[in-house]
Amino acid sequence: MSDFGIIIKFNKDNAISKEQLANIKTAIQDEINTNEYTISIDEISEMEIQDWGDNIPFIILKEYYDDGMDEDLIEFINDNDLEEIKEIAAKLSTSFEDVEFIAEIRNW
Repeated sequence: MSDFGIIIKFNKDNAISKEQLANIKTAIQDEINTNEYTISIDEISEMEIQDWGDNIPFIILKEYYDDGMDEDLIEFINDNDLEEIKEIAAKLSTSFEDVEFIAEIRNW
């Protein structure tokens, strides 16, 4: 299992329906399939909507392995990979106006 990764969380004032979650997942897959990103997004077909018990669903888009959270690696991820995934989140926001999309690095 990986050590950390970049996720997109989706938050809404009220609960997100299963149908809307499915639509969000499809929109993420479509965005990745139709646009060129310099990072390699993890296997699209394996993307699953998850929840850490806080009722804020998310999808892991990129996973990393690092024993010591190397500062150079973190800086590279922040400057490159995270920025591209923030672009994806911003594009999703235009399609789902009632949902807040947040791209962030998360340890697990």
